[in-house]
Amino acid sequence: MVKVCKHCKKSLSDDHPIEFCDGTCSMLFAVSMKANSREGRSKKKTKSTPESRVSEPQKSGIPIDDIPIKGEKLGDYISLTCNVCGEQFERQVGEIKKAKEKGCKFIYCSKKCSAQGQQGTFISTNDRQRWKVFAEKMKQKYGDVCEKCGWPECLPNFQRKRNPRTGKLRRYTDAHHIVEKSEGGPIFDERNIILLCPNDHRLADRGYFTPEELQKIIQGTRL
Repeated sequence: MVKVCKHCKKSLSDDHPIEFCDGTCSMLFAVSMKANSREGRSKKKTKSTPESRVSEPQKSGIPIDDIPIKGEKLGDYISLTCNVCGEQFERQVGEIKKAKEKGCKFIYCSKKCSAQGQQGTFISTNDRQRWKVFAEKMKQKYGDVCEKCGWPECLPNFQRKRNPRTGKLRRYTDAHHIVEKSEGGPIFDERNIILLCPNDHRLADRGYFTPEELQKIIQGTRL
């Protein structure tokens, strides 16, 4: 096998001590290898940066105005496909009409999909930790009781329990924005937040309570 220089590819004698003609070829070969290595790392980094990725469009619920309910009976069910998870589900015509009268704009198959559909417009990522602290202070200030139905204090012989792992009192209510951020409502304003039990929170998310109704509730319970 003929021995050649790794840089200039010139033929070398069998007893040549190194793989290059001389020190110049050796230096030039090292420089070229280093340049190729930098170029490869640069291309790899460009692929992984957020700027080079194509962001997916934000998924929302089914626009309630697009659901064909005209001429249907209130007790009939309509088959729908969730825009968030793609699952098939059914909603009663009467339920859809009632939600529309309450000002609901979108329909989701579940509360989980409703929360996913609101990400990006409900609250920004940078404010999530601040929101958790703010909601906790709200519950401490107003007693962690549903301001609409009084749950769980309305239960007979109810006693609050502590989390065995953290030692903190368990929380029984959710902080709900009366007017969503996407509709111009402030995030960290007590006048725009009401404490609801899980059942009432779900109904509020589906549009069963108008903002005016929720505003009257907090005006009557917070003295």
